[in-house]
Amino acid sequence: MRLSHAICVATLLAGATDAFAAGETNAELMQKLYSEIAANLRVGDQKLSPNTNMLVLAAPAILVDPNISMDNADDAANIITNMSDRIILPSAFLDFKPGRMSDLYQEILRSHVVPLPILESAEKAQLEDANSKLFNSKGESRRLLEDYYKYSKLLQTANQNASLWQSQNVGKALPLEHINAIKFALTQYIAHQGDKAQGYLLTIQKYAQRDTEFYFERLRDRFTANWFQANWYGRTLFYPTYQTWLNKDLSWQNIKITSQMLDARTHDEHSDIGGGLSGSWGLFSVGGDYSEDETKHTERADASNLTISFDVLRVGITYAWMDANVFESQMWDWSNGSIYAGQKISSGADYAKGETPTGIMPVVPVELIVARNLSMTADWSIDIKEFIEKHSGGGASFGYGPFKLGGRTNKSSKDTYVHAEGNGNTVTFDSPQIIGYLVHALPESPKRAREINGKPVVWPDEPRTDKAIEALATAESADPLIQSAQELLNTAKSK
Repeated sequence: MRLSHAICVATLLAGATDAFAAGETNAELMQKLYSEIAANLRVGDQKLSPNTNMLVLAAPAILVDPNISMDNADDAANIITNMSDRIILPSAFLDFKPGRMSDLYQEILRSHVVPLPILESAEKAQLEDANSKLFNSKGESRRLLEDYYKYSKLLQTANQNASLWQSQNVGKALPLEHINAIKFALTQYIAHQGDKAQGYLLTIQKYAQRDTEFYFERLRDRFTANWFQANWYGRTLFYPTYQTWLNKDLSWQNIKITSQMLDARTHDEHSDIGGGLSGSWGLFSVGGDYSEDETKHTERADASNLTISFDVLRVGITYAWMDANVFESQMWDWSNGSIYAGQKISSGADYAKGETPTGIMPVVPVELIVARNLSMTADWSIDIKEFIEKHSGGGASFGYGPFKLGGRTNKSSKDTYVHAEGNGNTVTFDSPQIIGYLVHALPESPKRAREINGKPVVWPDEPRTDKAIEALATAESADPLIQSAQELLNTAKSK
């Protein structure tokens, strides 16, 4: 395994003075740090409601291995399996469930029941045309779709950066660099027919789920075309690319957080969700990463006049092997023979209403949050340089809040150990690390549709009512030959 992926939650920053109010629990401090980062990433005002995104912070981070490449199949399998093909719990602080998203998705393709078709011939023709424009006969993405993923993300990033600058510089004119970035991204998006690709995607979303047999055939084709059986992983696109994260010459957004900011911050309510935080949870963590004999423990350190600075990059995730619309579709359900029969992938609960989503996989990761050039300065109650030397000398993994300060980029190799440097009251660590995810909350799934366009939906595994039989006859009459026969019969009856 090439990636360090600690999920350490036993950390401590006890009784901090000055910047942190006396009596404030460690969990509250971490929640405020969460809220400050979320606000800088412009996701702080969102709640974990169906079809919205939420920040999930690592505790501590996942170090990025500079010695592997997405061009190598073994490396790609390792990167994707450890970074994106994971089932994340709906918590503000990172926690994984056993299993992989791809395993769940394959079970959907294998073990489902669908209603009888209710798509008319003209609609089916539009659906087939849209699919042919975006996918080849093997289910592989055409260049039009690949360009759409790339340039829509470029345009989205340019817009996000400009919006962030405006929020931090109210009343000031937008700098030329942001204007040019938006113009360039928009020009590229239009030149590569992004609007046309989006139109085809909307057509597929509108019609595909109503012709269920056609829909699942295309889902299987797409999965097969983008699944590498030998290495057991699905093709996944990161934008910007993995190698870009290691390019020190590219500029990233900088975030600066001070103890004064944390004092003034009231943590967002959704940072209360899960994560196992308690009064004993704080900011320093030691051990419990890549070795079973590396005992996880905590160390006390008071701090005042804290300043944290780091560069951050938001990385979009596109799953070429998966169509996430399946989780919004109400045109399938688990078959009785499925291992998940009767279970929900997501309850679709709305946190804004005081509900926490439950289910097999309530959220899907859609972005990685990568940080680098970490710098922390404070009046520490310990000798911070001695602390770092003590733990790095033994090769231990250790971190501060969502940040990793020491660990292996390759869990199986001691030679890949890297660590922060301590100088006076300042800690610096330049290595890129994944400090969190942006996850998308799924609606209730599966959920059977009962009516479409005023017509009852017919499910083959349910007893048919008179309305269901009538709906089936209506659906079958969408075929021109059947429709002609019905018209002839109707005419005959009237005579």
